[in-house]
Amino acid sequence: MGKFIAWQLKRWLVPALVILGVMTMSMVIMAASETLTYEVNNMTGDPMHYGMANNMFIAAVIYGSIISIVFPMFVFNYKFGIRRADFYKQLPFEKNELRRIILVMGLIIVMVGVLVSFSLGLGLYLIRYFTYDKSSLITTEYTTEKLYSFDYKYLIFFILLLMFTVFATYSISSLFVYHNVTVFEAILAVILAQLFLGLFSWSIVQQANSLYVTNTGEEPQTIYLTFSFVSPVIAASNMNDLFVGMGDGIWKNLYWNVGTYFLLGIGAFVWLFLVKDRSADVENEKGKPAPITLVAVHGGFLSVMLFANMLAGYTIYISLIINIFVIATYFFVNVLYRHGFKLKLEQWIPIVASSFIAIADAIVLAA
Repeated sequence: MGKFIAWQLKRWLVPALVILGVMTMSMVIMAASETLTYEVNNMTGDPMHYGMANNMFIAAVIYGSIISIVFPMFVFNYKFGIRRADFYKQLPFEKNELRRIILVMGLIIVMVGVLVSFSLGLGLYLIRYFTYDKSSLITTEYTTEKLYSFDYKYLIFFILLLMFTVFATYSISSLFVYHNVTVFEAILAVILAQLFLGLFSWSIVQQANSLYVTNTGEEPQTIYLTFSFVSPVIAASNMNDLFVGMGDGIWKNLYWNVGTYFLLGIGAFVWLFLVKDRSADVENEKGKPAPITLVAVHGGFLSVMLFANMLAGYTIYISLIINIFVIATYFFVNVLYRHGFKLKLEQWIPIVASSFIAIADAIVLAA
């Protein structure tokens, strides 16, 4: 076991250092350039301009999510080739045990790496913060420049948010990577899965909100309902509200989104860790995509079409043109996963059904 772990870590060392090195450099550059102060309106007492490490918070979640999406490609790359798969089969581990070992090893590397990268940037920012010359703060007739009141409980909250985001994104990505047979198909499945999680519920809610406003004339409500890594990114973009004492603000609309995304990540991890893979030579089978992959493909493209209807500005002709292009891409992606143009009736049904739903949605929005 120890020799295998050491050998596997050596194989992952270079890609891990390259990926995490890019994040570390970005964190350090942002920490060195982030503003330390904000302005307050003397008449109202409200903040006029503030940017407390906002870019650094957002970038940390985005980089952490991207790394968590990409790294499973290296973790489960033994499935992308017959020779490599045959080599791993000869190891003294049962197939499910091997998956668990590699899954946990990859998760630890990603979580520790992302935490270290963010901590280096944060450390530089804190050095600048505590050595800042407060006598240089400027007060005018209309505004007062203030140094941020650093509240560690919010910082701890963000670190937990970052770690949970990395965990959820890594687990969901690993679930789809593991059930594919080529790198390209795995990448496509992961992207479509995030599109499905992020756009499907969001598009439906926004469309319903727009129709409600059109029919009632009332003011639109700000509703965020997206269950992808975008939810933690939106949460990170609003850290400023907490640091300048503006309360929960938009966070109240994000608890459900972020929490659901974390639960999806936990479900994906538990599935990979506990469920036994009883299929024979899954890594060598082509033209037989796993059910979870088909969910990502069909759900992802349907979500893109619903989202396209909104981008079209409720113009039926533009919506139809966009949807025709998306449907054509949708068909060829299914051909790619099936490794052939001969699609059976049960394979055509979700394609036709998704296309019909998207076109009907465009017609309803344009009515």
